[in-house]
Amino acid sequence: MTSSRPTLRTAVPPPRRLAELVGAYPLTVVGEGGGGWENVTVRGVRADNREITGGELFAAHTGGHVHGARFARAAVDAGAAAVLTDPEGRELLSAGDPLGVPVLVADDVPALLGELAAALYGRPADRLGTFAVTGTNGKTTTVFMVEHALRALGRRTGLIGTVELRVGDRAVPATLTTPQPADLQALLATMVAEDVDDLVMEVSSHALALHRVDPVVFDVAGFTNLTQDHLDFHETLEDYFDAKADLFTPARSRRGVVLVDDEWGRRLAERSATVHPGRRRHPCRPRRHGHRPGPRLAGARRGRGRHRHHLHPRPPRRAHAARAATAVTTPLAAAEATRMMSPTATATRAGTQRPVPAEEDEGRKKSRWWVWLLALLGLAAAAGIVALIVTNEEEPPPPEMVAVPDMTGMDQVEARQELEEAGLEPSIVDDVPSDTVEEGLFVESRPAVGTEIEVGETVEIAFSSGPEAVEVPNVVGMSQDQAASALESAGLASGSVQEVNDPSAAPGDVVATDPAAGESAAPGSRVNLTVASNFADLPDLTGQTEEEASATLAGLDLNVRITQQETADAEPGTVIQQSHPAGAVERGTTVALTVAVAPPEPSPEPSETSEPPPDEPSDTAPPDGDNGSGND
Repeated sequence: MTSSRPTLRTAVPPPRRLAELVGAYPLTVVGEGGGGWENVTVRGVRADNREITGGELFAAHTGGHVHGARFARAAVDAGAAAVLTDPEGRELLSAGDPLGVPVLVADDVPALLGELAAALYGRPADRLGTFAVTGTNGKTTTVFMVEHALRALGRRTGLIGTVELRVGDRAVPATLTTPQPADLQALLATMVAEDVDDLVMEVSSHALALHRVDPVVFDVAGFTNLTQDHLDFHETLEDYFDAKADLFTPARSRRGVVLVDDEWGRRLAERSATVHPGRRRHPCRPRRHGHRPGPRLAGARRGRGRHRHHLHPRPPRRAHAARAATAVTTPLAAAEATRMMSPTATATRAGTQRPVPAEEDEGRKKSRWWVWLLALLGLAAAAGIVALIVTNEEEPPPPEMVAVPDMTGMDQVEARQELEEAGLEPSIVDDVPSDTVEEGLFVESRPAVGTEIEVGETVEIAFSSGPEAVEVPNVVGMSQDQAASALESAGLASGSVQEVNDPSAAPGDVVATDPAAGESAAPGSRVNLTVASNFADLPDLTGQTEEEASATLAGLDLNVRITQQETADAEPGTVIQQSHPAGAVERGTTVALTVAVAPPEPSPEPSETSEPPPDEPSDTAPPDGDNGSGND
C-alpha cells in the first residue's frame, strides 16, 4: 500500500550510521540483519510504513489500535534499513520470521522519536525563527495573523496549523494540528532547505503530552485562552491546563506571551518561567512616568488630547475594549517592525545613534522586540482585544451566549438546521471513523457540545464514516491457531479454511489469506485462510535415475523402497515402475520404485568336433563271459 496523503516533505538528510545513534541514545540492538549493523546507514525516520521510500528508519510503537511492529515486515519490504521499536514490539517481532535488518529497542519510543528525528535531519529548528501558539480557541487565527505580518515584513515563512501546512507558497491540507515528531522534523528540514526564515505553528495540548515538539525550543510561545475541551484525552481541566503550561518552560520556549483576561491566563503568567516579567504587573495598573514604554499601536485623537492604545489585556475602570480594524493596526505595527528589522536600523544608546552592522544584527536577531510585537499583535487580535480606548461611555452589554446543542443521532441536514436555529454557523468538516456511531450521523463538534459560545460563531461538525478499517496482518507461515490469535489481536476474525498441496510449507501452516496481508478490512470481518494439507503431489518418476527419484520423494516428505528388475528395454539405474500413481499421496507414505538393471551375459555355444566325455561307454561290448580283462 502507498499513502495518498499529500505531503510537503522533500528534504532528504545525509546518511547516518546506526553506530552513531546507538552511541548517542539509549538504544539496544537485538537484530543485526545478518551482522555488520554498525555500518548500516539510515536517511531519516518514518512512523508510517506506507510512506517508506527506501533507506529510512521505521519507528514501530504502540498505536491507537494496533502496535506498529505488526507493520515492520511491510516497512522492510518497502525499503526500511532498520526498525526502532519498544519491548512490546520486540516480543511481537521475535514471534515471526527474522526481518533481515537491524532492530533497535528503546524503552519509550515516542519520547525518543522527536530527538532522534531532529538529530537525523540536522536540528532544523535551530536555523529558523520559531513562533508557537497554544490555547483552546484562537490558535488558527493567531498563527495566520502572525504569519501574514511576517510576510509583509519580507520574511519567507512556514506555517503549521489545523487548516494547512505551508512552506513558502506551497500548501497542503493538514491532518493534525501538530504533526507527528518524525513528520515535524522532516517538514522543518524542508523549510530550511527552501530558505524559510520563520516558522509559525499551532501547538496542541496533545502534541505537548505526546512528545511531538520535544526537540524544539521556540523563540516565542503564545497563550490565547483555555476553556473546557479535550477532556476525552485529558482526565481533568487541570491536566489540560498543565499540558498547555508545559510550553512556557525554559525547556520549550525562550519567551512567553500570555493573555491574562481570564483566570487560566493569570495563573499561567504567575507560574511560567518564560513569560516576560514586565507583563506580570496588574493588567489595569497604569504605567508610571519615566518607565520605558512597551510596544504600542497608533494613537487616536479624541477631543483635545491624544490617547495611546496600549496592549493591555483588559480595560481600566470606565473603559471598554474596542475591536479595532486589523487593516489599520497591522500595517502600522508592520511598518515599525520593518524599520527595526532592517540591517541598517539605528539603535539609540546614551543619546547617540549609530548604525547596527549586519553581523551584529544577525547575532541579535532572535532577541529583537519585533518578535514580541508580532506575537502580541496576533494574540490580541485573536482575542478581539487590539486596542483599548479610554472613554466616558457606558460599558457595552455582554455578548449573547448560547450552548452548542446536542446533535446526537442527527444527519448533516438535521444537525445544520439545529445549529442555525440556535443562532450558530455550521461548518461541516471531514468525516471521522467511528465504531459506535452509524455512518452519516453526528459524531463530534468543535467547540464541544454544551460549550457556551457567542451567538453567530462557527461550529465545526463531523460525521461518522463508519468503522475505521484495519490492516490485515501477515499470518503466512503461522499455524491455524497462531493465525486466529493474530487476527483477533488486529480486530479481525478467522474465516473459512481451505487446504492445498504445498510441499514448501509444513502441514497445517497458513500459506495465503483472503484479503491478503496489508489490505484493509472492516473491524470484525472474517479473513479466509489457505493452509498446507497433509498430502503431497506425487509426480511420475519413470525415466528418472534412482538418485533423482529418491531426492524428489524426500522433498515431498515421502519414504522410498528400491527393487531391481533385469531388463534390456531401459537404461540401467532408471525407474521403470512406481507403486503409487502420480497424484495426491499422504505424507509419510512409502513409495516403492523398480529400477532397471542390465541382464547377465549369455553362455558360449558348444563346438561340433568336440571329443565325447571320457566316461561315455564304448560302441562295442565284450563277448559274453568275458569281463574284458583278458583272463579266462
